Amino acid sequence: KVLLMDEPFSALDAHLRANLREELKLLQRRLKLTTIFVTHDQEEAMELADRIVVMNAGRIEQIGPPGELYLEPETLTVARFIGQINEATVPLVKGRADWLGQPVALNAPDGEVTMVCRPEDLRPDPSGIPGRVVRIIDLGPMLRVNVATDEGAALTWLCPRGEVPGPGAPLSLLPTRLLVYQNGTRVGTATPAPQKALLESASR
Repeated sequence: KVLLMDEPFSALDAHLRANLREELKLLQRRLKLTTIFVTHDQEEAMELADRIVVMNAGRIEQIGPPGELYLEPETLTVARFIGQINEATVPLVKGRADWLGQPVALNAPDGEVTMVCRPEDLRPDPSGIPGRVVRIIDLGPMLRVNVATDEGAALTWLCPRGEVPGPGAPLSLLPTRLLVYQNGTRVGTATPAPQKALLESASR
């Protein structure tokens, strides 16, 4: 037997949805009943599913456990759907690209690439992307910080409480992990390379 549920909680308020998700998960495990649960709510999918199927325009983008889809999204569509991202689309020339002023070395064909960074994969660093704090959203155990860079881009940083200066204060952020996509498909993972390392590599 298979239980099919098509967005059953969509008309409910957030608190009731959370309670019913927990009840449904307990019931499903107790009955050992395979359940197909259709939803557009990524939090709902992450909480309920053992395996998630992400579909776009009737085509399967990726199948896997929630953590795998979040950490290793195979397509740009999945990266955008599961969780929040900071992204920039830039040209790649001779293995070199630039992510908001940070040089990145990539092993991919020349052309346009989109580099994605999760909000929690940013960290304060004097050599990072300079900007200013625009807004701080208190999420309880964590803070979501909106930053406007000096070049006019917008970044979202997720950080523990107590680590953020007030609104309007200068803040430089450095990505610790970038997911790289070309033509919508992931081609690798990268971190910004120090300028000195790039210059030494180019001179060899």
